[in-house]
Amino acid sequence: MGYVRDHVEFRRVVILYGLKGAVDATPLEKVERYLLKNILHQFMSTSVKISSECKRLLDKLQARLVITKGRKISQQELLDTVVRLSTEKEDELIRYMAGISLPLPPEEVERLMKLPTDWGVETGEEEVDKYLYGGKEVKRK
Repeated sequence: MGYVRDHVEFRRVVILYGLKGAVDATPLEKVERYLLKNILHQFMSTSVKISSECKRLLDKLQARLVITKGRKISQQELLDTVVRLSTEKEDELIRYMAGISLPLPPEEVERLMKLPTDWGVETGEEEVDKYLYGGKEVKRK
């Protein structure tokens, strides 16, 4: 396919790639899809504003990676990798963003255990199961 030389060709490739899994795709169309998916997306970028503190941390991380890998890693490549790793560790990211650290410290566990209040109603395990998992109505004694 060569380089995408003009906007019309680029749009044609994008439209072609948008036809996911077209059965009647020619080998050339399949190659074009592969190139767009695996190569051309590297040349398309979006600007994202980050704080100066985050920029400083990104620069430090980039410098440490240059030392350990022995080659310069672009900030775009670094951010791409960070986003991919974040999606693989989504649970940890959500806990971090929510400010939850596990395991909970003993004093936090104790505080949470004091939250339930006694309403003076006895609840059997059958009732708990019914409310949690659905099922037959359980009559109280």
